[in-house]
Amino acid sequence: MSLSKTYITIWCLLIAVFYSCNTEEGIAPADNSTFFKIIPGDGDNVPSQLIELSNGDLLIIANSNIFGEVTISKIRLIRMTPEGELIYDKRYPSTNESWSAIETVYLDDDNIIIGGSSNNSMLLFKVNANGDSLLYKNDYVNNPQFGSLTKNESNEVVALGVIDNVEDSIVANVSQVESTNLMMTSIQKNQEVAQIPSSNLLVSENIYGFAINEIVNYSYLNSEADLDEDAALSTADVPENVNLSVQFLANIVQTGRTIAFGTALVEDGNGDISNVNLFSSRTEPAFDKNTYLAFDQPANTERSINSISVTDDAIYLSGATTLVGAGDNFSNYLLIKTDLSGRPDPNFNQSFGSSTQNNQMYHAIKVNNSIYAVGTTDFNDSQVAFMKLDNRGRLLK
Repeated sequence: MSLSKTYITIWCLLIAVFYSCNTEEGIAPADNSTFFKIIPGDGDNVPSQLIELSNGDLLIIANSNIFGEVTISKIRLIRMTPEGELIYDKRYPSTNESWSAIETVYLDDDNIIIGGSSNNSMLLFKVNANGDSLLYKNDYVNNPQFGSLTKNESNEVVALGVIDNVEDSIVANVSQVESTNLMMTSIQKNQEVAQIPSSNLLVSENIYGFAINEIVNYSYLNSEADLDEDAALSTADVPENVNLSVQFLANIVQTGRTIAFGTALVEDGNGDISNVNLFSSRTEPAFDKNTYLAFDQPANTERSINSISVTDDAIYLSGATTLVGAGDNFSNYLLIKTDLSGRPDPNFNQSFGSSTQNNQMYHAIKVNNSIYAVGTTDFNDSQVAFMKLDNRGRLLK
């Protein structure tokens, strides 16, 4: 069977199941003829990011785990038109080496930098909009692990590397990446940290930050000085039985603020985890006015976040909602829209999916007045799902 026939068959079969369940009352697809595409592939396939190219096409960066005597991981590049037509589907590398993608920075159609891992070492991989492999590098000094990849206000690529073999300590280093050759130049002295960072790297003007659980570590770029006053989110506003883990930091240019998103683990009287919630909180260096906000969520559910994306007027959180305590715990697509202060929009549909399959959303971006998103569904193995929603979070045709 050809790829296009397989693509159509799986799409039709999955849509028949897809309408059988919603995890929140009142949630329903916008139309019976929806924009929901399954892109089949060998092994388990999980998207990491979705980016818009200059002509409006969408590039999905995903990871494929090919099972055999030895499991091999490949970076998968899938280009789609806005109408949902498949243009190409490529995997890298062509050798038996394992690569995985974690974060991608789009500079232009000829400079798409994918950051990830190659045999537990930092990998930077440059491609263009045609999916051509242009350059890669995975032999950096001190063999750092990949931490995060972003770009600053000058459209320069900045990377966080983590070295955990330095005299039994963990060291974080921020470097500028030269897009032409993928060489890295350190722009901040090595900083010893207690654990591997739990969040992405945030770069704002001359300050960078990353989180370790409930602490956001801030430091000056291009300086030997440290900011001694980090931002601790566990303050009087956070209940004593709640433990926070910051997963994502967002720099909101319009307000000049930084918003942290993550999970809140709620303990019962015995010290066991009784609930897993999501939260947002404002954070800045030496910030002493916590704005911790626990998100409302339906009973008997747990939520997780896989990514965030920031637009001019909103922040979108992609993840999963899992029903707990009812036999098989199936997860469904989760997309939360917040304002630029991190407060969820009550009029935005948040969770949808199937009662018989596990589904997760991994990344969503706003294009014009619609939202394109990528996720997974376990139709056979985990497969990539590509969908389009309206500005209220409902599936479109």
